[in-house]
Amino acid sequence: MFQHVIEIIYSVAGFVAAIAVLVTFHEFGHFCVARLFGIRVLTFSVGFGKPLWSHRFDRSGTELVIGAVPLGGYVKMFEASGDSQSSESHSTAFNSKSLGIRASVVLAGPLANFLLAAVLSWAVFLYGVPGLEPIVSSVAPSSLGESKGFAPGARIVAIDGRETESWNQHQIYLMNQVANERPIVFELESPERDSSMITIEAGEIPSSDWQQAILETGLGLRPDLPRVPAIVGDVLAGSPAFNGGLMAGDRIVAIDDIVISDWSQLVTAISGKPNEYIQLKIVRNDMPMSIALRAEAYDSATGLVGRIGIRAVSQYEPPVIVKMQLLEGFGAALESTWLLSVLTVRAIGTMVISGRVAENLGGPVTIARAAGQSARIGLTPFLFFLAILSVSLAILNLLPIPVLDGGHLVYLIIEAIKGSPLSPKARHVGQQIGLSAVAAIMLIAIYNDMVRLEF
Repeated sequence: MFQHVIEIIYSVAGFVAAIAVLVTFHEFGHFCVARLFGIRVLTFSVGFGKPLWSHRFDRSGTELVIGAVPLGGYVKMFEASGDSQSSESHSTAFNSKSLGIRASVVLAGPLANFLLAAVLSWAVFLYGVPGLEPIVSSVAPSSLGESKGFAPGARIVAIDGRETESWNQHQIYLMNQVANERPIVFELESPERDSSMITIEAGEIPSSDWQQAILETGLGLRPDLPRVPAIVGDVLAGSPAFNGGLMAGDRIVAIDDIVISDWSQLVTAISGKPNEYIQLKIVRNDMPMSIALRAEAYDSATGLVGRIGIRAVSQYEPPVIVKMQLLEGFGAALESTWLLSVLTVRAIGTMVISGRVAENLGGPVTIARAAGQSARIGLTPFLFFLAILSVSLAILNLLPIPVLDGGHLVYLIIEAIKGSPLSPKARHVGQQIGLSAVAAIMLIAIYNDMVRLEF
């Protein structure tokens, strides 16, 4: 129960922190560019609904608001009406500015999110990214990696000429190469220090947007994992382990008379028993005990595997920490943001074309869970999660849906083509359509959240 409460706290805190940072930065982009061009900003709101707190700044007249519903925000700018008499008031109105200025204000929000993603990624690369040694521990039988000649013990020295210091260092780059069906060249070093090159030709790894763990799922390679003790760190509420009486701190010494010496052996033993009863021999407070439970089945990328709902202790030093110098990290951050953007656009396009948008939507609960999980792991994963979410927010806001920034850009493009703004009636209809579309998307996302909840 205590662990479940901790998970909820992390999820809620992570969600609130993520939304607060991303929305504030997004709206601040609109605000800064609006003020740069002399546009009067009436309201800067983080969150919707009833104001929980507000403050009006005397000099600018802008009201800063924190809304009750932390699912977005807005910047309300002054617009001149037909009966505006003051030329000074007219000059500070958003709708009195040129198309170029108005487009700049609209684009400033998404661009601020792209900038935030790059800054966060830069901070992560400077701080240091923990990882595993880029050494192949095993190669799955009949896998693409085996047919290409990857062998246990080989060290991945470089990927497409990029120096490789950790196992997942170039994961986003590999995802993009596979999604675009481009060849990948691996430079390897054997345990005897012999060098070799292996080329994965274009299309040999099936293209899939957002396919993670390319080395594992695409090539069948497994990294050389650190020996983590088979000691339970966390027990997930409602899991088979929780219902069976397993507790944090328990050391698992055997499963069905198979001796367990580390966490890797534990995972292997449980993974092979989906929907099967297993007998755990544990040591709790120096006292041997036995616990019987049934492993649940989990549909993973490689098929059904067993799991019982426990996590390992996390207090161990990662084998590798990759840190970059100032300029190197800056370049890597820009590339990471660009590749994340490309992959996100491709993923959205694939979902639309395949008609699988609804089933892939995730709402506040999904975001909260991901935020909580990344926050529990550490600062680096949480910052990188924020970078990914910031890119997603920028791209989603550019969709051509009225009420979103992309919808406003469509209005401006129509105005440029016809030589005059859309009529108030047309804009009102567009707003209603946009609000309905966003509401429908949110309802589907929340429904998916509820369906995915485990009780």
